[in-house]
Amino acid sequence: MRIAPSLYNAPLLNLPEVLRVLEKENVDILHVDVMDGQFVPALSFGEKIVDEIRRSTSLYLDVHLMVREPEQFLSRFGNALVPASAGVIPSSASCRCGMTCPSPTPIWKC
Repeated sequence: MRIAPSLYNAPLLNLPEVLRVLEKENVDILHVDVMDGQFVPALSFGEKIVDEIRRSTSLYLDVHLMVREPEQFLSRFGNALVPASAGVIPSSASCRCGMTCPSPTPIWKC
């Protein structure tokens, strides 16, 4: 079983300590939700924070893009994005990715 805790509810002021604890607890993957306030009403991590997380841990990041125009985020995030990101990403993107659709969206509308 692989465990992928979300950093969305982690205390940001203590994020370095949270990362150290998760590494010691043998967590496999860190889940990072990126929300733009348009695709979903909440705002979350921006590219600077995701880049800091990427540089602060060797753990694999699962970056979940919940954004209206993901192709803009691919270029803005640059090195912060990791090989396996979930979101609505064009197939031409040079990363391994998945796509999720908001429930109850029919699959043909995604």
